[in-house]
Amino acid sequence: MKEFLKKVEDWTARNTVLKVLRNAMLPVLPLVIIGSVFQIVASLPVLLPFIPAFSEKLTAFLTLPYTVTNGIIGLAVAFSVGYYYAREQKVNQLYAGILSVAAFFIAANDIYSGEVVQLANLGSGGMFTAMIVAFAVVGIMGFCKKHNITIKLPEVVPPAVATSFDTIISGTLAVLCVHLINFICVETLGTSLPGFFAIVLGPLFKASNSVWFLAFCLAFVQLCWLLGLHGFNMISGVLFPLLLGNLAENAAALASGGVGTNIGTFSFFLMAGHFLSIIPVTVLIVAKSEQLKAVGKLSLVPSIFNISEPYQFGLPIVGNVDLAIPNVLYLFVNVLVYYFATKAGLLGMTYTLPSTILPHPIFDYVSTNGDFRAIILWAVVFVIDFFIWAPFIKIYDNKLLAEEQARAAENK
Repeated sequence: MKEFLKKVEDWTARNTVLKVLRNAMLPVLPLVIIGSVFQIVASLPVLLPFIPAFSEKLTAFLTLPYTVTNGIIGLAVAFSVGYYYAREQKVNQLYAGILSVAAFFIAANDIYSGEVVQLANLGSGGMFTAMIVAFAVVGIMGFCKKHNITIKLPEVVPPAVATSFDTIISGTLAVLCVHLINFICVETLGTSLPGFFAIVLGPLFKASNSVWFLAFCLAFVQLCWLLGLHGFNMISGVLFPLLLGNLAENAAALASGGVGTNIGTFSFFLMAGHFLSIIPVTVLIVAKSEQLKAVGKLSLVPSIFNISEPYQFGLPIVGNVDLAIPNVLYLFVNVLVYYFATKAGLLGMTYTLPSTILPHPIFDYVSTNGDFRAIILWAVVFVIDFFIWAPFIKIYDNKLLAEEQARAAENK
């Protein structure tokens, strides 16, 4: 199993598309968080009922930055994917990013709509279109460079000027190809590229909202930790666009006075999967060996801020068969509880993405737009997780305690 997963990790690390997506989504994440900050501030009267309701003007002032940041996610993805893929194709990264944005603008529009820009397609709804367009644009640029399809200028021309002319032919071809494909979509299907990809990728987005998809992802990440592999890095290239897109749709619904419909968001993923402090807390309550007590004390504070490395390598979790079962089982149970609680209406949908180092259950309360039940559910799941971890830690602790006593006896 370890050898197989190691091969998978090596393949995902080398795969150009996954590597580009992994790198390109990270600069977009702060955009989502920044927008969430303004949304949270605008929601303070809801989060903290003792704060008087804001006036319409103040609410509009606070929500505008969120509306804008959420509305340009597709543009940011187009630039970022183009920029990072250009590095792989060895073409100018800045020009690649700009041309990717220009081509995405064209792809996001129905040429017969009468609108210069269809804003709805520039946000999360156009994110996958932005990725595919950026890959296509930069791929064409790379092809043209490889086959010397460029405008040749005399050597006396400054490099900065020559570089701008290098992209004229490839950029024109790229934009033309995207425009023609979008035109064919509109003519044959009656919808622009974002609408086409919404239909094609509909099953994938539907799957991302299923309990089994979320449970599998978290279980896979935990299994990889056991084997000393970074499972999240392996799947983040696919996971980020899906879960961030779902979150952005919920946030847009909230901003327009509606209710979100996506359970499978990045905030939900963190709510169910960031029960990191349960492990040091259980260790401090149950353990008697000096090793585990020391690790519990050292890892408690970092785990409150969702930093797991101290106990991952201190207990350790990595390579420790004794703790393999609870390490996978507890997050699997967490997903089931959180998912079906949300499905049953016992927990609200997630709408914002606070800082990932914000302690739970504060993170849960804020991301559900002030649903106090999130705090109650967190406490319930915390107790469940304690009873999952306690027997296994006790068995492991007894083994370590026996080893410590044996060493002490030898030193007498």
